Amino acid sequence: MPSSSPERGTERPLEVLFVADLSGRSKGMGGVPVVSGEITRAMAEQPGVNVSLLTVGDTEDHGQARILRIPPTGDWEAVRLRDIAENGTPADVPGMPDPDTWRPDWIYGHSRYSGPAAMNLRRRWYPEANLGHYVHMPIERYAEIQGRPPEDIARLVAFEREVVAEAQHVVGIGPLLTSVGRDLAAGSDPVPALHEAIPGHPRGGEALTPAAPGGRPLHILFTGRRDDIKGYEDLLAALRELNERGVDFRLRVRGFPEDAIAAESPSAAAAIGAEGMTEHLPYTTRQAELDADDAWADMKVGPSKAEGYGVTQADGLWRGLPTLVNAESGIAMFMSDPHRVPADIGSAFIVADLGLTGADRAGAWSAAIARVAADHGRHAELAARMREVMSDYSWQHTASAQLESMRRFELGSRGHTIQGPGGVLLGEDGRRLPTAREMRASRAMGPGALAADYPAGPRPPAPGTGAADSAASGRAPAPGQAARRKL
Repeated sequence: MPSSSPERGTERPLEVLFVADLSGRSKGMGGVPVVSGEITRAMAEQPGVNVSLLTVGDTEDHGQARILRIPPTGDWEAVRLRDIAENGTPADVPGMPDPDTWRPDWIYGHSRYSGPAAMNLRRRWYPEANLGHYVHMPIERYAEIQGRPPEDIARLVAFEREVVAEAQHVVGIGPLLTSVGRDLAAGSDPVPALHEAIPGHPRGGEALTPAAPGGRPLHILFTGRRDDIKGYEDLLAALRELNERGVDFRLRVRGFPEDAIAAESPSAAAAIGAEGMTEHLPYTTRQAELDADDAWADMKVGPSKAEGYGVTQADGLWRGLPTLVNAESGIAMFMSDPHRVPADIGSAFIVADLGLTGADRAGAWSAAIARVAADHGRHAELAARMREVMSDYSWQHTASAQLESMRRFELGSRGHTIQGPGGVLLGEDGRRLPTAREMRASRAMGPGALAADYPAGPRPPAPGTGAADSAASGRAPAPGQAARRKL
């Protein structure tokens, strides 16, 4: 069924089609499906919006969103999705409405996995729709860390640049990826509107009040893969330094393949220089197990060499857990923004590892962990304050801010919008931007109407305060499309 909300007079709800090869936490395939699932679910809860999700095969519940499932084949989901977009018709998707009776106003794809499919659906099925694109990864930076040859890097970038060149709205998941989106859009004509979205926190999850370790070992939690990007080897080198200095700790690693755990434990012991100080657990999507990890931990670490955003680290901070983040990450850039996060909080949790490699990087991380261990009570207090800040950045706020950015675009605003506390929109200078409702009212009242209320421009909300104006945009039915109110 379409998403639903109370009726809003004669206004037609905005029709949004999300396109994703995989969507939801239950897929167990990392951050892109998680963000897809959460933003789809949260957008479907917004007033004045009908949300549909086009995906491949079965998926988890997405709340009030209508799910349109492409029958799977033996191909990878991204390949199957792109084949339908390039060669199929709506009749190939069970339940897909005929374009003569339903057309989306917006189509959004995610990264190179579903962005090209969204672009082709717009070209072939819905040419009057606006195209939106989510940037999830710093493609070039990741490829450099992985040591890919230049021709591979160029090919990966080209996939996404082609989509961005046709998009009207590019959404970066955090400030670092918004910057990547700007780089991808350079040379586009016209340049798409940019929006910086901040991922929300998991639904549920009690606040943690981690106590100082006292007479027991310091519990350190690392959640992530073992690969060139996530910095696992640098973490082990840092812990070796701590062990040699006599710091007593236990490391829990969550996220390894089950068949690799038996071999990894002795390998980690050799890297650290001591037995019995590490525990490796398999990847899980069970929230109860993730909650138990957080409750066990005194602190969490995210030593990635680069991180597009850092959803796992942000989840730890949302729980009130002291969490160290790498400098080259979206979450670190967010925490460094004084318009959104008090400066003393960000400086306590960002590790100054930018540009460092090898022993220098391991040294920076061992020093940062030691600082938390030496003054755990202060860091726990700062983490509790960070949780308060992040309460203004739920997935509902993510959706309402993006929706407001979309509505401003429809009124002719093509600038850069930034999600602030409570879902308000900020400009690049940190000042609050007029909402679409305010823009319409200003135009109706004539030039200077908004300036009378904001002579120096709307001021930014204080970090941890603010409320989104989620006013719905009035729209007339598109030609050939009947009005469909939310039920």
